[in-house]
Amino acid sequence: MSEQVRKLLKAKRGQDSDSPRDIYPTSQYPKDLSKFINKKKYSDIKLVIQRRHVIRAHKIILAKCEFFDAMFSSNMKEKNHKVFFIDDVSFPIMVQLIKFLYTDGCDVTLDNVMNLFKAADIYGIKKLKYICEQTLINNICIENAANTFSEADRHYTDRLRDVSLKYILQNFDPVTKTQGFENLVRHHPDLVIEVLRNRKI
Repeated sequence: MSEQVRKLLKAKRGQDSDSPRDIYPTSQYPKDLSKFINKKKYSDIKLVIQRRHVIRAHKIILAKCEFFDAMFSSNMKEKNHKVFFIDDVSFPIMVQLIKFLYTDGCDVTLDNVMNLFKAADIYGIKKLKYICEQTLINNICIENAANTFSEADRHYTDRLRDVSLKYILQNFDPVTKTQGFENLVRHHPDLVIEVLRNRKI
């Protein structure tokens, strides 16, 4: 059997297995694992997103995430299940989370960065959360400053919180005219009070 496998690999590579390129191969780790994203091959669990979409995955990969690691290793009733229902994250965002766990990278855009940031915090994917945080910092503006401040406070991200608060204080008049600031007044009056107190300093 091993000889048959060896011949199959040689035919697939189209080269002799003893060539220098085979002895010292370039790392293809992310690319190699990307081939298994949402594929049936070797998968041992299914994630059902919002009761509609199914993603096939591998426990050993998802265990890189604090949330799934705790679920798989605890005494939770889901520990030995092969189907997990996820309702708190949309399908497109979960696809990106899964892609990050497999390949250490995903598509962070201005359209999805806030939702990715929140999901990375919920699922304990620290590196992705940091990447999203830096993207939010780099793109803070009049329209999103108040919402960014609110979400940074909610998800315990001090650096983003400090940057967004400072931005609000430096651009107070235009920021207070945005829908985001109106939402801040309506839902987070304690944060508005903090802004006003810091403005007087």
